[in-house]
Amino acid sequence: MMAWQKMTPAERLAVAFQAYPFALDAVRVTERQRQPDLWEEEFNWRVTRRMQGDQSLGREVNLGPNDPTRS
Repeated sequence: MMAWQKMTPAERLAVAFQAYPFALDAVRVTERQRQPDLWEEEFNWRVTRRMQGDQSLGREVNLGPNDPTRS
């Protein structure tokens, strides 16, 4: 934590940009392990939803407040 506090804003941003591809790869791997038979389009939407933290992205129908995919 102290190393982070000593960084300039530009250095922190550089670290964040380096971490994003790692996180994206990790999400792709876990989604493919969980659902190996997904079509590519649905797989990409699942990855997008997890990376953005919004389970409603890419959904055509709002299923209401009881929809388990809502956060």
